[in-house]
Amino acid sequence: MGNLAEDDLLQEAEIERAGAVIATTYDDAQNLMAMVLAKKKGVDCLISLVNQQSHDFIFETLGVQIISDPARVVAGQLYKYWE
Repeated sequence: MGNLAEDDLLQEAEIERAGAVIATTYDDAQNLMAMVLAKKKGVDCLISLVNQQSHDFIFETLGVQIISDPARVVAGQLYKYWE
């Protein structure tokens, strides 16, 4: 764990080799920062959890594939297991 804005952390994670970056925190600001930095490093596939639906357009503007309404996503998965 570390500060995402520190370039050392991104270098240690070898972000330049990443085919995708997925952000799944419950803080949209942190997820957005991860997406911006990954895009800046040339990562093509960006996926993020977006916790407040009003933030969707910001992520979409960056070309991020979004997962909205986490409770519904979890409920859908649980329903699949129940079947």
